[in-house]
Amino acid sequence: MGSYSEDSDDKVWSAQLLYKIDSNAVVYARYRDVKMGEGRFQCGETTSKDLRGKSDSFKEASIGIEYWF
Repeated sequence: MGSYSEDSDDKVWSAQLLYKIDSNAVVYARYRDVKMGEGRFQCGETTSKDLRGKSDSFKEASIGIEYWF
């Protein structure tokens, strides 16, 4: 499951749930799983290697309330 980022070999899977609590606020839960590739990307007809090298993969989860004025 997941999809490759455009012009990259990084694989990202994400999900988000929102629950509206009034007209200006939502409670949210977000999750993201990022698997970093080898740093390769497409540049025209050529596949190049990013100078970053291989970065660490990570998982991220958050919950909270967003309120806007």
